[in-house]
Amino acid sequence: VSVDNQILFCEACNVAVHQKCYGIPRVPEGDYFCNACRHYGRDKIAAEQASRFALSAGAKRPKHKPLPISCEACPRKQGAFLRTMEVGEDIGPGDDPTKAKWIHVTCAKWMGLDYIDHGKTDAVESVQDLKASFHDNYVQCYLCESERGCFNRCNETGCERWIHVTCARSSGLCRVIHGENSMGSIESDRKWKLWCPEHSGIEPED
Repeated sequence: VSVDNQILFCEACNVAVHQKCYGIPRVPEGDYFCNACRHYGRDKIAAEQASRFALSAGAKRPKHKPLPISCEACPRKQGAFLRTMEVGEDIGPGDDPTKAKWIHVTCAKWMGLDYIDHGKTDAVESVQDLKASFHDNYVQCYLCESERGCFNRCNETGCERWIHVTCARSSGLCRVIHGENSMGSIESDRKWKLWCPEHSGIEPED
């Protein structure tokens, strides 16, 4: 964390993001809302509530139900999301917001997806072709055994185990080397690589 790379918390869902990881050029004045919560109008709802009922000191903010979204690349429904869509695709103000497709920032980076518009950094290219390729080849996650989404193969030579990067990270059993950190890109010939539990050399905790 630095002066120009703060951690921001969404006022609606409380997800925490680094400015650089989430493509936020400057800390916004007032409350911050993540891409998904803005898509579902939670920023406008909060503004209306604030104008109607001035929050007194110590007053609790209204609670929101979990958003009806899930990652296109893994089974996990919590986290920092970006839109994933075809070039030219859009959902207008009058359209059903649930038509949008979402992907974790982490999953998008590990799949090598690029931004649709580098000036906006709120949406990445479609992941549907990748998903179809894994599905057609009957690939499933070695850890959660789900066939949903996209996977990375264990970097050990000859190992054919495929894993969701989010499963690898949360398991505590897999060696995971990201290609960037909170300060930017990492210079390494092993970046964006992971290893299955058998080839990570990490002892499970009691």
